[in-house]
Amino acid sequence: KDFIDHTLPQERSLQAGRKSMPYRSVAEFMAERYHTSEDLLIAINSAKTLRSATAHSAIKVPNIRPFLIEKLKHGRTYKSEERLSAQRIVVDTQIKQIYVYTLILPTVQENANGTTKISKAKPQLVASFPITPGKPRFIPVGIWNLKNSVELPIWRYDKQLLETGVRGELSLTIPAGPNNPVGVIWNGLSKSGIGIHGTNNPRTIGRAQSAGCIRLSNWDAVRFPNFARPGAIVEIR
Repeated sequence: KDFIDHTLPQERSLQAGRKSMPYRSVAEFMAERYHTSEDLLIAINSAKTLRSATAHSAIKVPNIRPFLIEKLKHGRTYKSEERLSAQRIVVDTQIKQIYVYTLILPTVQENANGTTKISKAKPQLVASFPITPGKPRFIPVGIWNLKNSVELPIWRYDKQLLETGVRGELSLTIPAGPNNPVGVIWNGLSKSGIGIHGTNNPRTIGRAQSAGCIRLSNWDAVRFPNFARPGAIVEIR
């Protein structure tokens, strides 16, 4: 019950007055927990089953490791880490995919004839996620750095910024939660106002465009700090 509120409004002005942005239904909660859509849960159960579901109801779900939102902490940050801060992130806005690479260091091989062979350093792909990139006129193509990583962030709703790309004087503060537009984690870049983050609408991932940031599903976004930390290079192309 701590993560579901059937009365959560759609209007930003009303959301700003709430303490959090939880799920609106058990169906939404379970769909995100098991990396799927409410439509699929209805198909393998029934609309009636989901409407009447409570905390102890049994329903069919995909056989996948669940996204445990209860493990997240408001404002928890992920710091730099030698190996993960050296990763390279490539955001491909054309095919709507993000890639994380680690650098395989050169190795030295002593041959039987007394010669030495030194291999070249090369990148190795360690993770890949589907994304929704920003609109072409807003997306900051170039080389940046991962600056910070924060769980359950609040969001500054700036209508002017979303429409024009220019920061406005009027804004609303939208509280943290899975239905916050930046989702359950914010990975900010050295480019001000731009980040790699979650979403309140996972069905749009890979199918739409955002205002300027890079969106992942919440279940993918929470895994991002396992592959890259502040300091990592981010190439947007």
